Formats: sequence, C-alpha cells, structure tokens
Amino acid sequence: MFRYLGHSAFFVDLDGTKLLIDPWITGNPSTKYDLREIMGWGIDYILVTHGHADHGLEDAIKISKETGAPVVGTFELVNVAMGQGAKGIPANTGGTLSLGNLEVYLAPAFHTCPYGSPIGYVIKGSQTIYHAGDTSLTYEFKVLSQLFNIDWALLPIGGTFTMSYKELPLAQEYLNAKNYFPMHYNTFPAIRVDLEEVKKYVPVYEVGTEL
Repeated sequence: MFRYLGHSAFFVDLDGTKLLIDPWITGNPSTKYDLREIMGWGIDYILVTHGHADHGLEDAIKISKETGAPVVGTFELVNVAMGQGAKGIPANTGGTLSLGNLEVYLAPAFHTCPYGSPIGYVIKGSQTIYHAGDTSLTYEFKVLSQLFNIDWALLPIGGTFTMSYKELPLAQEYLNAKNYFPMHYNTFPAIRVDLEEVKKYVPVYEVGTEL
C-alpha cells in the first residue's frame, strides 16, 4: 500500500515496513497532512531523493530526531542530516540497501541539487514501486525496466524543473511499468499543468489516495 501526501511525498506500507519518501509537509500547499500526525504512523525509514527544499530534508530531519527513523539517501545528503542530529543510512547511486523486509535500489536521476547527486528509489517487496524523484526523461528508465518488474512508477510531470507529462508516452515505453502515478505538478505556478491534458496519458490522483 502507498498513500499520496502531495507534491512528491508518499507513505509506503509494504510487507510490514513503513517508509516516507520526500516528506515535504511543512509549508507544502498541496498537502492536507500534519507533521505530528505523520510522526504517529510508525515510520521505519525516511527516503529523501535530493536536497531541494520541496523534497523534505528539513522535515525528514525533524521526524528522525523525534521518532528515531533514519534518513536514507546519498552519502553527502545523509551526512548533512546526521550533522543536524538525525539518524542516517548513507548509500549512493546504483547501490542497494536492505531496509526491513524490503530491498531499496538507488536509481540515477538527472537534475541538480545541493548535497551530492539526485536519485530515485526502486522499492522491491511483494510489489515494486519506483519513485523517480526529480528527473528529466532519461534513457536510464530503459535500464530500470531491464532490472526490475515495476508495478508502480511515480513520475514527475510538471515540466520546467523536471520531465513533462507530454513525455510520458516515451517514459512508459522505456519503463514498461504496470501502472503510473503522476507527481510534482500544480504545487506552484512554474509547474502548473492542464489536468485534462494529463488524463490523456495517465490517471490523476487526489492527495490522500491509497493504492
């Protein structure tokens, strides 16, 4: 099961392991959740794709310090989190971690960011979920399709800072996932999209949707 928290933030409860991904909650106009509420969900690990403010490193540190759940990410990003009192599990692009009952692969993403390189995550358990983080359309999607049988691909579609929904047909051809979930759109003006146009390519889901 995963729940959409808004923008690029998700809660994943899979095979007895609970993950937060990119938990930008404080100041996020697209979410309806409260940080204190999320802290009560029994989070085991907090996955952060990169260091831009809208992907939740600051909130990840707060959650880690409060609950003891470690921040997972690239070496440089996790060192920043640990320097501010969080627990951390560092890794890097192409690495695989065993987190609870899940295997988590750090996939490449094409973007910019502070604190090392941006990444995505492939979470493998009874289902396989790919969270692309912030990325352009990339031929690396083809590599992921050869490595993993992806059930859900969570892809940014807002354009300007990431790939656009107009590039979804090629992304779908490369990834060959069973299902697609759009994210990183309509949170602020620079990533505003026409939802009726998006629906020509993928379904659109409300914040709070559980799948």
